[in-house]
Amino acid sequence: MATPLGVVSFDLDGLVTSWNPAAEKIFGFRESDVLGKTNPIVPPEYLADHRRLLKSTLVGSVTSSTETIRQRLDGSRIPVSISNAPLLGSDGKQIGVMAAIPDINERMRLQLELKEKTTILLTVTQALRTRGSRYRLRYRQV
Repeated sequence: MATPLGVVSFDLDGLVTSWNPAAEKIFGFRESDVLGKTNPIVPPEYLADHRRLLKSTLVGSVTSSTETIRQRLDGSRIPVSISNAPLLGSDGKQIGVMAAIPDINERMRLQLELKEKTTILLTVTQALRTRGSRYRLRYRQV
């Protein structure tokens, strides 16, 4: 069964060792373009964060749902959520890092839309309360 998550693995030097079809679909890079190379989806201003996350996982830490920005082959940027875990060999020793990377662009769009609609609803509700208070005051004064 195929996963909609981009799944990428790296060796101990941070070079790409696997790149699944979902990663190809999300980011536009083919597996043959990235194998044995540094991660091509990290924008320059996010390199320090990427290195820190990779280093943390290389010492055995598991990272869950770190939201950040990554870059597609065409240069466009998308929000993603990254979960990293150590990749262990058959002897139990760490041989690299495995990352699951879903595209959260749609979720972020829906959250922004919900926030905007909530703001509008609060504004309308406040206006109705204010207008209703003025109406009640006038009615009582008559």
